[in-house]
Amino acid sequence: MSDDSRPSFIERALRAIPVIGYAARCVEEERVKELLILVGVVLLAAVLAVVTWGYPALITIALTLVALVGAIVIGTTMG
Repeated sequence: MSDDSRPSFIERALRAIPVIGYAARCVEEERVKELLILVGVVLLAAVLAVVTWGYPALITIALTLVALVGAIVIGTTMG
């Protein structure tokens, strides 16, 4: 969070997304085990999607990761 006591609009918008908000709370409260379980569940869901739907699921996951990495790069370079 920023130095202000009130979070910015972007922080509030990201925390409104259930999985991202939960991960952010885990990081703030230093609940490492729960965060690792969340990462494991997401990876398992990705593997099961690829096993079930094959190549289209793999492409969808790759494009999602490209957008995520792009947003992280933009976020770190802007502030």
